[in-house]
Amino acid sequence: MKNLSKILIMAAVFSAAGLAYAGQATEYQYGTITALMGGDYSVKASVSEVKKHNDFGLGAGVGIGEVIAVNGDFYLADPNGNASKMKKKDGLSYMTAINFNPKKSLSFRVNKEISITDLQKLILEKTANNQIMYAVKITGEFTSVLARSEDRDMDSQTPLVKWMKTHQHKFNLKNVEGTFVVFYTPKYIVGIGVPGFHTHYLSEDYKITGHVLNATVKSAKVEIEPIYNLNLRLGDVKSQEKEVTLDGLHQLENVIHQN
Repeated sequence: MKNLSKILIMAAVFSAAGLAYAGQATEYQYGTITALMGGDYSVKASVSEVKKHNDFGLGAGVGIGEVIAVNGDFYLADPNGNASKMKKKDGLSYMTAINFNPKKSLSFRVNKEISITDLQKLILEKTANNQIMYAVKITGEFTSVLARSEDRDMDSQTPLVKWMKTHQHKFNLKNVEGTFVVFYTPKYIVGIGVPGFHTHYLSEDYKITGHVLNATVKSAKVEIEPIYNLNLRLGDVKSQEKEVTLDGLHQLENVIHQN
């Protein structure tokens, strides 16, 4: 936790100083995955605050609930994955976001079926650098999407892994169209964002959304933006009496290898 504290302090300093290189994208991080894992589902920012700088992202609502932002519109999943458009005053407990401007040199099409894990490998091959952050938009047809949402926890502050054991709801979609919002975070930024790939789905009709556990892409356009700057906004983080680790997060994500 000492190393994490140093990272958080450095990120906050960089954010306050406004140190960003001209022409390079900035990721705005509201709250941290460590706080979320510890059961802090309180407001870190409002939708209107995030929209000032960002039009693309993923995260969680107050009391959890999967969130996705595409083209400046924010959608919140209910426990069964039904999406509702969020209002400007609505709160977010965790959000990774960017003003999305993909690089043409890093855009490509998928014209045959590919698993999401193989597509992730292909993305890293094309970017040729796994030590910076990336925002990725995948738009097209999907043979299958295994996703989840969850019940709200407005009061208990139960750690995320414990809450998910009895309150997670998975749903399996077949032959659907829509958008994946994806963020890649290097492992050395542990505790701030979700290490590796973090993916949410929004159906083409904006009616279904959730956190993606597994998927098979049938045909899609893949657009990628490298991110070199991080603006960390902690919000009002509630104190946590016990040590928090990300071990449980990997247990939740391991579903992708089991289905």
